[in-house]
Amino acid sequence: QNKKKIDYVKINRLWVQCDNCESLLYIRFLRENKSVCEECGYYLQMNSSDRIELLI
Repeated sequence: QNKKKIDYVKINRLWVQCDNCESLLYIRFLRENKSVCEECGYYLQMNSSDRIELLI
């Protein structure tokens, strides 16, 4: 059971669900697209460190 929790945490850090169309988005591609959903074009929230990195 402990192993399943760890696997879920790893998976949870790799994928994000779009708030608008509910499609699953790979976090790496989401960052490359500047937090814009590939499916519907919805702008997802960006954390402060990602926003600062985008500005630099």
